[in-house]
Amino acid sequence: VLLNYHQIFFHGINEISLSVLAILCLIGFRKHLRINNPVLFYLFLIVLIFWVLTKSITDIYFVLFVPWLCLLVGQCLTDYLPGGPRWQRRTARVLLGLYSVVAAMQITAIVGENRDILNVEQHNALLASYMPTKQTKVIAPLSFFFGQVDHYDIQGLTVYQLLEQEQGKIPVNHFFAMAAQSGVAYIISDHHADSSYDIPQTTSAEIGDYKRIFQDSLNTIYAHRTLNLPVR
Repeated sequence: VLLNYHQIFFHGINEISLSVLAILCLIGFRKHLRINNPVLFYLFLIVLIFWVLTKSITDIYFVLFVPWLCLLVGQCLTDYLPGGPRWQRRTARVLLGLYSVVAAMQITAIVGENRDILNVEQHNALLASYMPTKQTKVIAPLSFFFGQVDHYDIQGLTVYQLLEQEQGKIPVNHFFAMAAQSGVAYIISDHHADSSYDIPQTTSAEIGDYKRIFQDSLNTIYAHRTLNLPVR
């Protein structure tokens, strides 16, 4: 994890765009920046501490650094840029323009996703209708907690995604074997693989101690054979 720590800052287009902008500010305005600068000092401190303490390189941790990176960029552009050479000001305009385009694209994508998203609790109720044995262990996407946390003992698929990042790829058959050893009754896949361990839609209808009892474009439900549930 320590050697791959930098991946937090370069995980995707959102992280890369802000990280690159901050790095360029550090390089371009290095003559003005000193370690006793409060923003730079606290940014350096939080990066160092988290590098030592972190157990994972998942992109969600990037949120911790966003305020400080934004403060650093803002300080450089407002305090140091106006007095800089013309080429530096022109370069800054181009970079800010590119960053604005990336930000607009991401906002548009998020708005589109939220507009098209289904009613999560209603969909979870549909999934639960195929899982009649309550108060049992379930491995499911984090979204399944909404409306169902009181009915099942839920473990997030994200746990296994984090395990993969730390220990390497987990084969699907090994994943199901781990679930059986833990006494898991139901497994719900996440076809969008949104911060979830990926169980491909092409996975066999029967695998290990589990059989598929439901599938749609969003999820597949596998039930332990001992539950003897019909396929619907």
